[in-house]
Amino acid sequence: MKVGENGLLPRSEHGECHHRPEDYCFLAGDPRVNEQPGLVAMHTLWVLLHNRIAEKLQHVRPKDDPEHIFHLSRKILVGIMQNIFYSEWLPLVLSKDVRGAYGLLTGYRVAYSTSVDPSIINAFSAAAFRFGHTLIPREYNVSGVIFPLRKLFFRPDLVFDNFHGMLKALVDPTNDDMQARQIDQHLVVEVTGHLFEPADQEPDAPSRGLDLAALNIQRGRDHGLPPHNEFRKICGLPAIQSFDEFGPIGASLSSVYNSVDDIDLFTGGLLESADAPGKLGPTFSCIIATQLSALKFGDRFYFETTRSPEGFNDEQLKSIRRVTLSKVLCFFPGDYEFKDKKGDVIRHIQRDAFIVPSDTNTLRPCKRLRRKFLNFALWEQH
Repeated sequence: MKVGENGLLPRSEHGECHHRPEDYCFLAGDPRVNEQPGLVAMHTLWVLLHNRIAEKLQHVRPKDDPEHIFHLSRKILVGIMQNIFYSEWLPLVLSKDVRGAYGLLTGYRVAYSTSVDPSIINAFSAAAFRFGHTLIPREYNVSGVIFPLRKLFFRPDLVFDNFHGMLKALVDPTNDDMQARQIDQHLVVEVTGHLFEPADQEPDAPSRGLDLAALNIQRGRDHGLPPHNEFRKICGLPAIQSFDEFGPIGASLSSVYNSVDDIDLFTGGLLESADAPGKLGPTFSCIIATQLSALKFGDRFYFETTRSPEGFNDEQLKSIRRVTLSKVLCFFPGDYEFKDKKGDVIRHIQRDAFIVPSDTNTLRPCKRLRRKFLNFALWEQH
């Protein structure tokens, strides 16, 4: 895939990313890539991984033309992403009971079903999956410099100068304000009062930023989403009868909604109590699990499919399942040169990159993890 200066994403001719005169926006498949440098870093990481996989495949498949190498690289990359998503990230969001009920446990071959529609559900994209906005941290520590999130919007220059340091900031927070927040009804003020605030905003002046929670609620209405209670019924859950069922926040809800039947899906879904600590409530769990199940069983290219040639053979699949986000993050600093100014590379990383380091999630040297990356010999031509 095309890259630009320093081996990072190519330059975009559009956008406003001019913190310094020489700055520019990056170009990626998602136009939102430049919204904040954490997004830029992750987009860049996956593009670079695709290209490194292609380089490795060229060595073991010298007779393949570039087009075939591209598609095989993409297939392997998607398999890695799906494995990380379903095996590492999803257990932090949905309980094991929910994942089991919807066929979302990994480690098994999957039979593709032509009767399953994998289209994206309106309620999933416009409300339920936006629960992730409650996880956004207040600030980032990039190579020892602490940046409030409000000062990072449309500043991809931090990735241009310090790609490794930005990746490190995502997985090695130094205090609570830099960690992903709990799944709950709270969004940090950085996105409820200062979203996309101009860089020249004076500290004491009224904010010119947007409110992400308000945008989410309005988006649901624009999309014609039924209220929260309607989705509870669709999911086989009892309807909320009283504002008191939401606990202490119920009084505040009653001041802005005439009836519990008016509560927006985004609002009600976030306010539900979860069946398991740290997980989503039942309505959002139902919507998200329904969507992810459809994407798993309705995709003939899903990485665990039994189909051939769409899927992988047993040994290839086993190799892909061993690739974790920690291994992906460790894959470049040791064998891929960047000319960033800081060079603050990740040399050690916790076993589970989605959880902060601890006594039970200890740091491991990247050198060792890189040796346990994909076995490219399994794709060798014979």
